[in-house]
Parts: sequence; structure tokens; C-alpha cells
Amino acid sequence: LNTLKILHRNKLKDLTPLRNIENILIQECRRVRDFSMFHSDRQRSLRLFYCPYLTNLENFRMLRCVVISGCESLVDVSPLYGIYDLTLLSCSAVADISGLGNHHRLELSRLFNEVIGFDCLRHIPHVSLADFPIKDLSVLQYANSVNLYRCWNASDVSALKNVKKVFIRTKGLLTGLDELVEVPDLSLYLDSKQILNDNLISCLKNRRLTLATDLLQISS
Repeated sequence: LNTLKILHRNKLKDLTPLRNIENILIQECRRVRDFSMFHSDRQRSLRLFYCPYLTNLENFRMLRCVVISGCESLVDVSPLYGIYDLTLLSCSAVADISGLGNHHRLELSRLFNEVIGFDCLRHIPHVSLADFPIKDLSVLQYANSVNLYRCWNASDVSALKNVKKVFIRTKGLLTGLDELVEVPDLSLYLDSKQILNDNLISCLKNRRLTLATDLLQISS
């Protein structure tokens, strides 16, 4: 058995028999307090959803792909440093991400409202942020791809000019769009008040381009 999914509310208390399964998805293990068995060299992927007693991540270092979602007791995520593919979603007690870093892909969404430690995002090739309070995007300037969903505090996007693939969905007004004219793959889903006019459109040299806005003012 190399893949196992355990879904919905279940009565499991001991996950030890699962320790050598290569890919595991567990949802709503509300009785399990010990997750330390997930450390084997044979394991590649671990996805944990709504596990309220998950707090200690020390043994996850050997895993290649980790997804943690809706685990409200989780605070310290520094043991996940260096995980190749890491996703943290709706873990509202995570207030400091400075201990993260050295990932190939990192996705963060809906952590503590005033989360700190954005410097950990620097030099990560693929970054996806959603409902995230980042303001200064310069920490993302070395990325290969950047996805920003509803990051209302981020307005100046000029720091992303050297990123190969940029996706932005926001209701905030953006500045520095004229710096993104040579991003090879650019997707912008913008607020209805954001005006894209001839001055900007005529400068676009993107190989792939998606523009979604109510105020697309093109005269020719």
C-alpha cells in the first residue's frame, strides 16, 4: 500500500500502523495526540486536515511534501524548515514563520492576522500566498513563480519584475504594473477601480498575458 486516505470524523487514536505508507491524507483525526510516527524514509507525502492536537512537528523533517490545514493548536512551524513542498492553511495560531525557508515550493494562507517573519520567503522558487498580510514584496523578487490571492496590504508590485510567472488576484489598487511588462507569464485579476489604459497596454511584452478588469481602456 503506497497511498491511504482517511476522511471525515473517525475514531482513530493510534496512527502508528500507518508509519510506512508512502502517501497519507488524514482528515479530522480529533482523538489523535501523537503524530511522531511519521518520519520514515519511505514516506513522501503527508497531508493533515483538522487535527486539533497536532503541535509537535519535529519528526516531519524527512518528508518531501507536507500539507497542514485547519490545525488550530499548531504554533511552532520551524521544524518544517527545508521541506521541499510545504503548505500551511488556516492555522490561525501560527504567528511567526521566520523559522521556515529553503523550500522549493511554499504555500501559506490564513495564518495569524499579524504573522511575522516574511524574510523566510526570500530565495524560495515557487511561492503562493492567500489572505496573507505581506506588504513588502521585495522578499519575492528572486522567485520563479509568485501567486498572490487577496493580499490586500501589497500594493507596489514592481519588485516582481524579474519573476517568470506572476498571478495576482486582488481588490486593492496596484502600483508598479508598468514594471511587469516583461514578465513571461502574467495574470492580473484586478479591482473594478483599477484602470488599464493605452499607456500600460502598449508597453506589454509578456509572452502570455491574462487581464481581468472592468476598466480596460483601449482606444486602438
